[in-house]
Amino acid sequence: MNLRADGMNLEVHQRWQICLWVVVCLFVFTEMRGQTDPSRFEADIVAFEERDQEAFPAKGGALFVGSSSIRKWTTLEADFAGYPVVNRGFGGAQFSDVMYFFDRVVLVYEPRVIFIYAGSHDLRRSDGGPKAVLEKFIEFESRVHAVLPNCLVCFISMKPSIQKWDTIGLDREANRLVRNYTDSTTGTAYVDIWTPMIEEGEPPPEHFFLPDLNHPSEEGYRVWAEAIRPVLEEVFCR
Repeated sequence: MNLRADGMNLEVHQRWQICLWVVVCLFVFTEMRGQTDPSRFEADIVAFEERDQEAFPAKGGALFVGSSSIRKWTTLEADFAGYPVVNRGFGGAQFSDVMYFFDRVVLVYEPRVIFIYAGSHDLRRSDGGPKAVLEKFIEFESRVHAVLPNCLVCFISMKPSIQKWDTIGLDREANRLVRNYTDSTTGTAYVDIWTPMIEEGEPPPEHFFLPDLNHPSEEGYRVWAEAIRPVLEEVFCR
């Protein structure tokens, strides 16, 4: 028996295992960093700025900002015809992304009212849970009110996504926490798009969603519009 050779083979095998483990860790770290680094959306923000150079939206309007469910709302202006709405949804943004680009996608427009849709990605990419969504909303609205004290900051409730139904309790609890906060905090409001999309205890109808069963369809956005319109009427028609 060649013990020396066996020992060398074992050592080589262990080294290969260590190298493989390092490669896997680096890959996972890179993927996680790619999902959370706000600079990944720089091109989207530059596109907004280039569009603004051609025709800058009137200040004092209604700003819609947040993740892809805002970005994909291509009928926003038509759905709210007569109101000065601005769509600045980008990527699959988290609250931290909106905060990172705050001056460029929020403050620059000096909105009278803000509708933010964010939190779902935060729930599933961090360990903070529903409470973290509340904390991030508070951070956002506090920053808004520090420079725009008369702006109404509206949290569009997280939708009852069929795709994420197995963890939908997270969204429900985050919605509850934010609603409790807005009910007792001046300058904030909660827009409930959850209730009209769902029969309690059952997933919502599939026709409210695109084939991915996550992003709203035209019918889904009509539900959103009906929930949001009363706020616009209150802000701009009072």
